[in-house]
Amino acid sequence: MCPYCCKIRYYITLIGIILTTNIYGQTKFEREYRIKVENVPQEAKDFTDLCFLNQKIKWYAEESHEGNTIEAKTLYHKHKYSIEFTTSGDIQDVEKEIKFGNLNPEHKSKIMYTLEKLFSKYKIIKTQIQWKADNDVLISLIKEGHTNKQYSLHYEIVLKGKKEKGYRIYEVLCTPNGEMIKILEIVQRNSDNMQF
Repeated sequence: MCPYCCKIRYYITLIGIILTTNIYGQTKFEREYRIKVENVPQEAKDFTDLCFLNQKIKWYAEESHEGNTIEAKTLYHKHKYSIEFTTSGDIQDVEKEIKFGNLNPEHKSKIMYTLEKLFSKYKIIKTQIQWKADNDVLISLIKEGHTNKQYSLHYEIVLKGKKEKGYRIYEVLCTPNGEMIKILEIVQRNSDNMQF
């Protein structure tokens, strides 16, 4: 095999390892702390005002392995919501907490099939619907629960799972078809990461 072909094979193998590690081998480090509303970008405040008029909003700064963000948390129509923004106020996603048992039955079945392949045992701690879309679409999803416009839907599941090294806490992001997007082992740096 020519030296050029060996280099190509090496880089393809390396890329495969990196991609596999990105999906299955990362650890999630996160530090979250409350911030005052005066320290929140106006664009983020404007969005939450449109969605959650007269609702109490708690604002957080979050530092993680993926960078720094700002998060708004609130209770709306008996559901916990968290809206993640960049530090300049651009919306990244909206997450709505639901009970795993209330998922669409087909989605639930496919996700359980995936989780059973990943873990010998697991217990779900928290389930969230994650929406990504334009601001007006996200507002419709929050206020009306549906939209005819296009958006991205994923499920973020926090669970206690058992692999070969015993039980650990994981965050799993998957599609409604149960396809794995990423799995991160959660390493908590403070006591309020999992709290609302």
